[in-house]
This record gives sequence, C-alpha cells and structure tokens, in this order.
Amino acid sequence: MYFTSQTKIKIQDPIAEGVLAVLGVGSGCKHLHTFLKGNKEYEVEVAFGQATDTYDSEGKVTKFGSIDNLSAHKVEDALEAFKGNVWQVPPIYSALNMDGRRLYDYARKGVSLPRPIKAREVEIRSIELTGFDDGKCMLRVGCGGGTYMRSLVNDLGIALGCYAHMTGLKRTRQGQWTWEDALSIEEGVLDLDAVRSILRSPTHT
Repeated sequence: MYFTSQTKIKIQDPIAEGVLAVLGVGSGCKHLHTFLKGNKEYEVEVAFGQATDTYDSEGKVTKFGSIDNLSAHKVEDALEAFKGNVWQVPPIYSALNMDGRRLYDYARKGVSLPRPIKAREVEIRSIELTGFDDGKCMLRVGCGGGTYMRSLVNDLGIALGCYAHMTGLKRTRQGQWTWEDALSIEEGVLDLDAVRSILRSPTHT
C-alpha cells in the first residue's frame, strides 16, 4: 500500500480523542496488535441523570434518574467497586463480533442479537475522581486492554442509582505511547511528513 504526503483516516467515535497506534511501517505492521492490547489511560467526562442506548451523548435517552442528592463523596465511594479485576458487559455499539457481524451492525439496523452479550473480565488498575460539578464529573482511569469506558460509566450510574452516560473521552496513554508522543489528525488527515520526521529522530531509531 502506498501513502501520499497526507493520508485520510476514518474517525469512528466523534466524541473521543487521544493516543492510538494506527501506523505500521514494514515489518512493524506485525506488532500493531501488541500496542492495541497494552495498558491504557483515559480522561473520561461523565453526565449523571440520564442513560442512553449507546452509553454516550450520541445516543437516545432511555432512562432518567434524580441527581438531587448526588455528591462527589458518593461518586468516590461508588468508584471503589470498580477497581481491580471486574466483570463488564461491552456496549452493543461496539466493533465486537457476534456470528460474523459487528455488534453495531445489529444495533444500527434494529436487528435483535442472536443471544445476550457476554460479560467479560477486565482490569481497572486505577480510577480517580478528578472533578465534580453540577451533576457532571471527570474521571482518570488506568486499565488493561478490552475495557470499555462507556460501559464503565453506564455501570457507575446504575451503581449510584441515578444513571449516567459518557460525554467525552481522551486516551492519554496507549502502551508506551503518551499524549505528548501523539501526532495531530486534522479533519481526519494524518500528515505523513510529520511521521517520517519522528521516525528519523534519535529517540525512535
């Protein structure tokens, strides 16, 4: 495959940003899966009081809950249950396969799933409340591969009895790569001249 000086990349999640290993050069392509499975860190924006069918702000509201008595202290207490190895059901709006089809294909076409989505064990190494105001909060999460932040937020809202959905997501670390290492993608276009410059630098040779 040949690349021009600017190559378009399709962005799947409009409310997400951050570090993603998307470019492999030569034999390095064989190792991309190891970056995707590595440890990750996120900054997560949460809105309480509503659940949605996508578990984020892009979906339709499915449930409402009261946030009158919600406090930062209650959120911090609830977060304790999500530390360590926990069981999590991936969202239906995800790229996981079931019987040869992506889960989001079933959801977008309004087709019932052949069977329920199985819960799976994920690792949440750290989870911290970094901000709370007016029914919204910010979380900093360190986790293993395969952990869905949307499911985490949805489960947190259920645990608090008020429902919740994700309104923003920033991945600040993907394996060894951090936000500071990342190249900007403007309007879905990656500047490969910038990539070549990084590959020639002493720290990446």
